[in-house]
Amino acid sequence: MNEVEVKIKVQNIDNILNKLNSLGCALTSPKKQRDVIFISSDMKEYKITAGTVVLRTRNENGKESFTLKRQSGVNLSSKEYNLEIKGANTLHEMLKLMGFKQLVEVVKVRMEGKLDKYSICIDEVEKLGTFIELELLTDREDFNNIQKEMITFLKKMGMDTSQRSTIPYDTQIFNLNHSFKELDND
Repeated sequence: MNEVEVKIKVQNIDNILNKLNSLGCALTSPKKQRDVIFISSDMKEYKITAGTVVLRTRNENGKESFTLKRQSGVNLSSKEYNLEIKGANTLHEMLKLMGFKQLVEVVKVRMEGKLDKYSICIDEVEKLGTFIELELLTDREDFNNIQKEMITFLKKMGMDTSQRSTIPYDTQIFNLNHSFKELDND
């Protein structure tokens, strides 16, 4: 399945929550997520290009999952596979033995909802702030067109799309933590 996203930095979360509520979008209770991101040890710089594989374990309120994302040539779109797991710490050690290295951790509090065919996430991301994400899981592969449709949908909802971010949370946090692109080979 392909995951396509549009992500917008939010300045006034109350306005967004009121707008979603007025459109009938019920959000879940906040859930804390801790994502641990792994990349190939062969990568000398953290630059996501078409074909890059990014692995993630997620702990969401004690429930663990493992995700593999293979990046497309369009930002915030990838082929994605997910599994429920138990024992993420053991999996982390296995990934290291298979030639992957831990890159960053992303900690956020997420509320989720559904509007039309889209999943909506409100994320309060440690170190980064608050974002609204529109996500679509699809078999389609015209990622640029899908993102244009998503932006049009957000604008019709009255959302300000001027603060759009095309950079994933893990990359933003990596960039905050590193003033250089060269990765340690530990």
